[in-house]
Amino acid sequence: PAAAPGLLVLPVLPASGSRLETAHGTLVVSGSRAFLGAGEFRDVSGLSHVLESSQPRETYLHVLYPVHDQRQSAAVQASPVPLGSGAGEAALIQSANGQDVFFMRDSAAPPASESRVQGWESDARILWLRSRDHWAVFEARYLREAGAPLVESSAQLKSLCCRPDETGWAGEVEVEMRTVLTIHTGWTAAQVFLNGVLLPETAIAGTAVHWLMPGQGRYTYRIVRA
Repeated sequence: PAAAPGLLVLPVLPASGSRLETAHGTLVVSGSRAFLGAGEFRDVSGLSHVLESSQPRETYLHVLYPVHDQRQSAAVQASPVPLGSGAGEAALIQSANGQDVFFMRDSAAPPASESRVQGWESDARILWLRSRDHWAVFEARYLREAGAPLVESSAQLKSLCCRPDETGWAGEVEVEMRTVLTIHTGWTAAQVFLNGVLLPETAIAGTAVHWLMPGQGRYTYRIVRA
């Protein structure tokens, strides 16, 4: 972006058959009385990305990254990563905050089909993954890391996110029907809260926690480490 805050647009182009070219054009900025034809014309330049392929159909991602300071722009990079299985596009995003994996399933792929990327496995339509305690999934029933279960749900989740906090893990989940959700933390929890309400001790089973969401809606959760 020309100024912050703004959105940094990063095309995730294949390593071969793609290139960036400088593009020039004219920007029309309307005046306060644009309906009278008042306006300003400015010469602008930018980048055009070109993809050459012998395939009848090609897809690639555009990453929109919010920047709060112009100095952030120089630290952000995005590059394509191969899928271990599945159909879609995946990117590795480097920033000052660390390394993120982003995946979006191809719209032509069967619903709930499994995808593998960078050691993660899921049936999600969209994945955003930073670490075992910082991630988000959309339209998913499970998430595994290196074959070990992390999320298991009795019904497809509309969305689920997790982030670390000072006491353990916290996040939000949205469901469209009665759903039992299990999250494998890998450590023993002392307490589990759903929408701010402390759940019974039966919600904790070893290094996993589980709870029932009785119907459609958005819920917040917090898992307190022992």
